Amino acid sequence: MAKADDKPVVTQGYTKSQITDSKRFAGQKDILNGLLEDNKTYTIEQVDSITNTFLGKEVK
Repeated sequence: MAKADDKPVVTQGYTKSQITDSKRFAGQKDILNGLLEDNKTYTIEQVDSITNTFLGKEVK
């Protein structure tokens, strides 16, 4: 029998405009405008991963 605490975890998705308008990502707004797609939703973890990957690349 399942416990009451065993509910599935629902992750919230945010649009590009919601993310770029947020205070959390204010310093990365220009980067995110270039990296994120307009008609797609992202979790906070996905956005963190995308920005960390971009910022971790070697400059040529």
